[in-house]
Amino acid sequence: LFPYTTLFRSIIDNALEKQPKFIAIIGSPVPNVIGFDFKGVANAIEKRTGIPTFGFATAGIKGSYKDGIVMAAKALFEYYDSHDQKEEALKYTAFPGISPLDMPQDIYENIQRQAETNGAELIQEKGMYGSLDFYKNPRSIKQNVVLNQAGYEIAKYMQEKYGTPFTIGFSIGENQPEINAINESSVKGLLIADGVFKI
Repeated sequence: LFPYTTLFRSIIDNALEKQPKFIAIIGSPVPNVIGFDFKGVANAIEKRTGIPTFGFATAGIKGSYKDGIVMAAKALFEYYDSHDQKEEALKYTAFPGISPLDMPQDIYENIQRQAETNGAELIQEKGMYGSLDFYKNPRSIKQNVVLNQAGYEIAKYMQEKYGTPFTIGFSIGENQPEINAINESSVKGLLIADGVFKI
């Protein structure tokens, strides 16, 4: 009887009306205790809507938001890897896994602005923490800049799967220093903590 439940119909009706880019079904402790097939339900919804749908058996009692970000990122990579991808030249810089929980909007926008000032073409739009293009075209990323734990896990995954290099750096402390442009020996970059992000 499940396909006819109010929840199932509500998800499908809303999706067909609003046409989101994708649908994510996530859990809480109760569905995990009683047993809920997140992936099965996601597959059923995708078949009825034609919209990419993902089911994540998150429980709310194990791990952290970092694990959820990494889980979602890998699912998106795997999904778009199995579908047709357009080949693009290496040209983008990305900040994988970054979220508002890690960095306030003004600081993140400042990092984006400094990167663009130094010649980087960002795959994330100004002020946006994520971009579906990042997952649809991972082979167009020429460098990942890691600013948090989730970003590190995603960057390692991309390095192993796509050969994408990454730089790690995160300014910490009460007075978070500005990220400054540098130009030494004709090498452009950003100074991020003790790492240099080369363009």
